[in-house]
Amino acid sequence: MGGKGTLVHVTGNNVDANTQLRIKGVAEAVKESGGKVELLQTITDIDTDLQTAQKAVSDLMAAKGGQITGIVATAYNPAVAAADVVKSSGSKAKVIAIDDDAKILSGIKQGTVTATVVQNPVGQAEIGIWALALLQTKQCTVRSPGVEVDSGSFVVTKANVAGYDTARQAKTAELKKEFADKILSCG
Repeated sequence: MGGKGTLVHVTGNNVDANTQLRIKGVAEAVKESGGKVELLQTITDIDTDLQTAQKAVSDLMAAKGGQITGIVATAYNPAVAAADVVKSSGSKAKVIAIDDDAKILSGIKQGTVTATVVQNPVGQAEIGIWALALLQTKQCTVRSPGVEVDSGSFVVTKANVAGYDTARQAKTAELKKEFADKILSCG
């Protein structure tokens, strides 16, 4: 959007605590623009399934598409729907998505999606299972219970779409080493 324009936020269930944090984050980012970005609308409760999200985003684009310069999607189905609808409608709206669905990654490669933020679910599972196995078999203990671990999030753009998963795998290896060296006590 170039730091200015009209933004729409499409997201998940309004009663969900994470959705509320995401709504707050988008509002703060808009406020930080000093009036250069206007939040036209936040659409919640459309993460039930892809069909619901596609209908909501299609209806939005039909009604207000000419006003929209950016769409930020902070839930999976709305993100896939935004990628689909912007591509099929020929809209020039910039899309920032979440997760790495094939349609979102394809949109990044084709230029209809600007970026997506992805997490590290394989790393979360791999490290979790590995650490639990060591704890369960009493090969290790936790040095200080209650440690928070960030498994990493990654911004994927056209520049790094081909190799972002390599960075994610490297983060997992780094976390495993951190667990072995600092979080677990094995002996």
